[in-house]
Amino acid sequence: MLFGITLAVALSAHRVNASPMRTRFVLTLGVTIPTVIIAAIMWTQARGQNRSPSYVADRDHVVPPAADAKRASVEREDPSPDDEDETD
Repeated sequence: MLFGITLAVALSAHRVNASPMRTRFVLTLGVTIPTVIIAAIMWTQARGQNRSPSYVADRDHVVPPAADAKRASVEREDPSPDDEDETD
């Protein structure tokens, strides 16, 4: 994202100084071109990941301590079947 902003600023600054075009038009081009390129790259990457059988999304989410404490208390009250002792 930062790269796209930098690219937009550099392209706009170059066009404002190097061409006789109006500033408003140059700024529009300077923002539109990097936006379209970055959107296409991100879409291609997401599409490739969704179609790849070997891609595994990272499902580890950081939870706030309060939610983690609630989860721990619920697990103490109702343990999962793997935690129960077998009486067979």
